[in-house]
Amino acid sequence: MKRKSIIAVLALVLVLALSLSIFSACNKNHKYSSEWKHDEKTHWHECTTKKHTDTTEKTPHVFTWTEKTPAGFHTDKVEKGVCECGYETERTISGTATHTYGEEWKNDESGHWHDSTCDATAPTHDVMKSDFAAHTFDEGVETKPADFGVVGEKKFTCTECGYSYTQEIPALGAKDNTISFANDLVDEKTYDGLAFIIDPAKVNRKGDGEITITYKGENDTAFSETAPINAGEYTVKATVKGTAEWKGGEITTTIIINKREITLPAGVFEGKLGENLESGKFGLTCINVAADTNNVVEWVTIGAPETYYAIGIHTISANVLTVDNDNFELNKGVYDTVRFTVWNAPDSFYAGIKDVFTFPGNSDVMINTIIANGTVKKGDQILVNEIGKIITVNKIEKDTGTSVTEVETATAGEEVGLRISEGVTKAELNRGYMLSKPDTIIGYSKVTVTIRVYAKDEGNTAPIATGNKMVAFADTFGEVTGGVTLPEGTDIIRPGEIIENVTINFQDGKVPAFVGRRFTLRVSGKNIAECIVTAVPN
Repeated sequence: MKRKSIIAVLALVLVLALSLSIFSACNKNHKYSSEWKHDEKTHWHECTTKKHTDTTEKTPHVFTWTEKTPAGFHTDKVEKGVCECGYETERTISGTATHTYGEEWKNDESGHWHDSTCDATAPTHDVMKSDFAAHTFDEGVETKPADFGVVGEKKFTCTECGYSYTQEIPALGAKDNTISFANDLVDEKTYDGLAFIIDPAKVNRKGDGEITITYKGENDTAFSETAPINAGEYTVKATVKGTAEWKGGEITTTIIINKREITLPAGVFEGKLGENLESGKFGLTCINVAADTNNVVEWVTIGAPETYYAIGIHTISANVLTVDNDNFELNKGVYDTVRFTVWNAPDSFYAGIKDVFTFPGNSDVMINTIIANGTVKKGDQILVNEIGKIITVNKIEKDTGTSVTEVETATAGEEVGLRISEGVTKAELNRGYMLSKPDTIIGYSKVTVTIRVYAKDEGNTAPIATGNKMVAFADTFGEVTGGVTLPEGTDIIRPGEIIENVTINFQDGKVPAFVGRRFTLRVSGKNIAECIVTAVPN
């Protein structure tokens, strides 16, 4: 039993050994069949040992190609391919079919070609291209010359098919300009009320660029197309707009409008306080400048500082005189100083008796007078100040030269006759008596005045000292005796001098007076001084 077991084991070992031997030999040395195996892509040899699936490396087919069907009209050539393994296949050689093509070139920007003409013949096909090639362009021909600001064109054409394209020729750049004002440009004038316009024709430049003229004053912040009118210094700018050929630019220059000069016409002036001149303003005088200013300005007023606009006789330095328009300047001429007398009068009517007449067989009295101030009307009641009587104006008559005309009213400066029917006799009336509206003018026994003694060139050499003088009222034709009392510390007033705060005591009773009334002092029938009332007693 033991022996049989040993034999069995040995037999099993032998079988295992043989099996290992066989396996070892197969892994190292396969025997492959000479017959090829293949699929659509590769071919190989298989191991001949049963149940072995091992193969040689699978390699791609290598075909030998031969023509199967030659190319024909609209049909491509077909070739047959045979591999060494015996696997066969076919292929169609695309583009080998024969077609007909037109002789006319077709083209686009990429190139040119001939189109097929057989596409409608069966078997039909899409249009085909033949002989495609890139264009060969010539050196180009200028079809539109470039100019200043104008883009030109150049045309390039293919020498084979005639296809063409255009290329821009850059425009010519504008040239530098030379801009200047004309040599005969007028850059200065005197104020005349008109705008100082610079004509664009006075600007030189190359080309025909549009010219714009603008102006700027010394105190302006920007230029304006409005030409200046008033006196001053201005910057003028000429701006030339660029054109295709010429560049633009700008230049500036200075123009001046000088003030117009007016000359002081005299050295002595007078004015009623608050009464304006023709210019509508109060001052020494006014000058008509309409002709010099193209009627833009009619009057220029010569004035003085406000301190001189008070009742009195003022000596004023010509250097402080003013004009009321900044476009004018004052030339003082020969006068270093001027005299300005400011006087006044009541707002109402007053006049002086120049003469008195009566009518034969009639009790009426005719008073001849020149109206000093205000207006008198027919029917007015007026006061004869010196005698305190109120009379009624029955008629107002004016001598027209060839006849006497009765009027309803008379105003300052007019010489008239006032006919009085009752209330007074000729014997009561004297030359120089003042006529006024009742309760408008008061009589005083003394007044305070400013005196100016006439100078030698006015025909006076006599000074004035304290004492009696004849007082003459030009506005009422009257004369009274007045005692002159100089202010303390003043013994004498010499010719040409002006003294304030002089007292005049009227010797013949109260005299109608008011601040601003003027009169003269006379000695031996000769005027030696002018006076103006600056104060009256309360």
